[in-house]
Amino acid sequence: MKINNIVTCLLAAILFTSCRDEYIPPLINSDTNILVVEGVLNASGGTTTIRLSRSTKIDNFNNIVAEEGAQVTVEGETGPTQSLTASGGGLYRGTLALSTGGKYRVRITTTNGKEYLSLLIQQ
Repeated sequence: MKINNIVTCLLAAILFTSCRDEYIPPLINSDTNILVVEGVLNASGGTTTIRLSRSTKIDNFNNIVAEEGAQVTVEGETGPTQSLTASGGGLYRGTLALSTGGKYRVRITTTNGKEYLSLLIQQ
């Protein structure tokens, strides 16, 4: 009985150590430098924070490229446009006067003149 247990343990140890191969995924060579927008519109009167950055290759995941100098505004379907203020590191913040049930969208204009517009979202 002891010999069977020893043989089983040895076989298991050999299998677990010899069948491991390092997996290195192929790098994605697709378009990088895509604008990434993260955030939530805060309708409860708190601060709204939106982070803008640029996509990078998968092997460069530790270096987030912040999108600085953009103009970020929130537009109501029937109301005024409200601006968010840049606070560094690709963060844009502001306390917005949003009404519950209203429809809003985010407009972003980058320093190179490209404009991005979200869909209207109901609060």
